Parts: sequence; structure tokens; C-alpha cells
Amino acid sequence: YGIDISFVIPAYNAASTLSRAIDSVLSQPYDLKRIEVIVVDDNSSDGTWSIVQDYEARFPGLVRSARTPQQSGTPALPRNTGLEMAHGEYVFFLDADDWIGEKAVPLMLERAVEWNSDVLVVKIIGEGGREAPKSMFEWSHPQVDVFTSKVVWTLGPYKLFRRSLVQDIRFPDFMPEDMSFVIRAYAKANVVSVAADHDYYHLSAQVGEKNASVTSWVDVETNLKAYEDIFGFIGETLPEKECNQILLRRVLRRDVCNTLTTIGQNPDHECACSQLQRLMGIVGPYVDLENLGEASEREIGLLAAAFAPD
Repeated sequence: YGIDISFVIPAYNAASTLSRAIDSVLSQPYDLKRIEVIVVDDNSSDGTWSIVQDYEARFPGLVRSARTPQQSGTPALPRNTGLEMAHGEYVFFLDADDWIGEKAVPLMLERAVEWNSDVLVVKIIGEGGREAPKSMFEWSHPQVDVFTSKVVWTLGPYKLFRRSLVQDIRFPDFMPEDMSFVIRAYAKANVVSVAADHDYYHLSAQVGEKNASVTSWVDVETNLKAYEDIFGFIGETLPEKECNQILLRRVLRRDVCNTLTTIGQNPDHECACSQLQRLMGIVGPYVDLENLGEASEREIGLLAAAFAPD
């Protein structure tokens, strides 16, 4: 097909932002014959599908589309569908309410080819007050040891992946789904690189059910499924890497702490106790309270309250 990069855009009720996302790709200073944009509409109820069809009609072959038969509720199915449709040597997951920098495509591909990157972690800019990871973008690295570097602190899907690397990996249907996908890609990759020389990806302040097909990030039940998957993968696939401590710190200090906060706010005491016991069973074997790095008082307090020996 001669496609260098496939952009996969999951979209749900994204009529107000989708055009900006697509246009940010179509305006790139790069041969558009070597790019494809795949938009998968998660059965939106606004004008998203009409916008997708309009782009596909105006840019045949360049913009391709699919639509789920019913709303799936997460970006997982749309992303998986788009990945299965992709032809590019590389694939990039772009959310419908975000956009890429004006020279992102040529710069990403130049770096990835030069460094033989399987995963290129690109600099992310938070817009409108949205927080974005920063610590790993102090400078560019042709190759990092992913599990001993700050790269493990960015587990969002907004990266350039060699398609052959991830063609057998899928986003699961529980949230957070991107962590499971990215951790597997990191573990499978021979070369993970960091490109910090450009504002590659702009992360919108707009979040929520209106424009992204997501379930609540504070849904404890789906979080528990994610932890079973994530900690199970770490335990089975990466058991001897003491460097896993950095990955574990990231998941414990950020994600598990947020889940503990949510459980603590549950007015149903019996349900909260049950959820906490299940969380402890999944996460407990991996908690080392003496090795949390630069954890905040809040993080230490939450983790110690849940996992400190009696």
C-alpha cells in the first residue's frame, strides 16, 4: 500500500472537535499519499458520522471509516477496529478531541526511521489546563531502557507504534484500557525512543462522555479488571526485572491511589470493604512501601493504610 503512517481516531459524539483532529493530519507537510486517516465512530448520536462521511467523500483513500453497530462505551473497540484496518508501517492513535503539531508527521517518521524505533514516545502538550506528562521529555533519546526510565510514567496511547509490533495486541474492554496495551508494547519492543524536540501532540482540556467514548475513570469494578490484567502481566512476563519497581511505582502511586480514593468515597460500606479486599488481593503482593520513590504524603498515606502489615 505504500503507507508510512496510519492515524486511528476513535470518535464518539465528537462533532465539535473531530474536524480539528483530522485537519491537523491533512495539513502536514508530508506526501498525503503515504498517510491514511482511519476514523471509527462509536455509534455517535450527534453529527459525528456525517462529518466522517463528508471527509471520506472529499478525501477518498486518504480518509477511511467504520462505525460500530452500537456504542461500546470505551475507545477500545474503535481503536482495535482501526488498528485492524491499518496499512501503515507505523500507527498512531489520535483522540478525536486532540490534535497533532504542524510538523509532527515528518519529524516523527524521520526520528523513527533514523533510530529504528518500535515505539516512539513523543512530547505531549496539555492544553487549556489539561495536565500532560513532562518528566520524560527533558531531551530526546534514540533508545531508552523503558523499565528503568521515566518513560513508564506515560502509558497513554499517543505514541508512534511500529504496526508489526502491535498487530497482535489489542485494547481490552475495561478501563483504563490504554495502560494494558502500552505496557505490552513496551515489553515487546526492541527499541523505545523519546522525541522531545517538538510539540508533537496536543492534549485537549475537553474530556468526558460528550466527545470521547469513555466510561467513568472512577469505576472501581472496571479498574479492578484492569489491575488483574496489568499486575498479572507484570508477574508472569516481567517477574525477575527489579526495574519493574519503577513501573509498579507508577501504577501504585497514580492509579491505585486514585482507586483507593474512590473506594473511600463509596457510601455503601459493605461494597467498599468488598472492593478494598479484592484490590488488596490483586495488588498486595506487589506493594513495597519502602520503595515508592518520591511519593507524596497523600500517596504514602493511602497505600500504607491499605497495604501496611497489621
